Amino acid sequence: MRILLATSSYPLHPGDGTAAAGLFCRDLACLLRDRGLEVTVFTQRRPGLVRDDERLTVIRFPWWGRGRPVGSLDARRPADLILGAGLLALGAGYLIPAIRKHRIERVLAFWALPAGAWARVARKLTGVPYDCWVLGSDVWRGGSSVIVRPLLRSILRDAGHVYADGEELRVRASELAERPAELLHSVRQGPIPTPSARRIRNRFVFIGRWAHAKGADLLPAAADILRQAGWEFELVMRGDGPLAGKIRSDIRRFDLGSRVRIGGPASTEEASHLIGSAGWVLIPSRRESIPLILWDALRADRPVVATDVGDLGNAVRERGAGILARVASAPALAEAMARALGSDRFAVPFLGREGIPRLERSADRIVEAFRGVKS
Repeated sequence: MRILLATSSYPLHPGDGTAAAGLFCRDLACLLRDRGLEVTVFTQRRPGLVRDDERLTVIRFPWWGRGRPVGSLDARRPADLILGAGLLALGAGYLIPAIRKHRIERVLAFWALPAGAWARVARKLTGVPYDCWVLGSDVWRGGSSVIVRPLLRSILRDAGHVYADGEELRVRASELAERPAELLHSVRQGPIPTPSARRIRNRFVFIGRWAHAKGADLLPAAADILRQAGWEFELVMRGDGPLAGKIRSDIRRFDLGSRVRIGGPASTEEASHLIGSAGWVLIPSRRESIPLILWDALRADRPVVATDVGDLGNAVRERGAGILARVASAPALAEAMARALGSDRFAVPFLGREGIPRLERSADRIVEAFRGVKS
């Protein structure tokens, strides 16, 4: 069966740390190919050196966003609205001939926006059905917008299958689609830190986008509270995003230079080493389903300090995977980080990987759905 994986998140190369969920898309595409499907990947161009997996056909169409993360676009800003509209139009325009040229039989869209919109337009003009994997931001942000919500609802209604990686997200997606969405987990398959990676118990590590939803801007104030309380610790922050200026300014304002180390997006190898050295992996999100960084931490047997939001809180609780901040605020995070520093519970080896879902199972479910439809 010939399928096309359409996504606005795809790595330039195997170690591309800026791709975030795109690394999961690449891993899943390879697993689907290994299960006998002919896989084509469709995504927008981004600046940088491209080194694609030779096992996959990757189509990169032109867009004038110059590498701007799609998740950072804000429909309330006219310039961003123009960029987003351009991405929707160009993606659909280039997807239709790609489907015809490669004789695609089914499209798998990651995520509802913009890829689901591309697939929906292409379906109307080519008759090729599509399935949609929903991202948390599709539902939390898009679902609450009077502009985006009608489009999101139509994308999910017309999809053959709707997938979500957390129970709360699945329920919300089902409400939007007005039919049941299916629970499938998203997990990366990157390198697991070796046993020689030395865990520094008072080191907190944050790896992710410096954006409002991810809560990165709460960490400098939380670190200042910890320091004033007399705790000895180190905070490592890697990433980039629209709040980078504020975060750097807060670090200077709180005079945290000796406690906080910052850097740009981490490659997969760097992220593996950082997680392996962490005493605790930080997930301070304001809105969240189940972020990939949680599974990355558990695969490395590292506990987390996370906010009790969305599916994230339940995932941590069910697996005994760390300590939860009751709300997404600097004082609540500081209190949870202090509990982590004073806890002996995770001093012994923490076998986090025992509670991790397997991406192979998600790939098997998708293949079964594809072949069930074809038969």
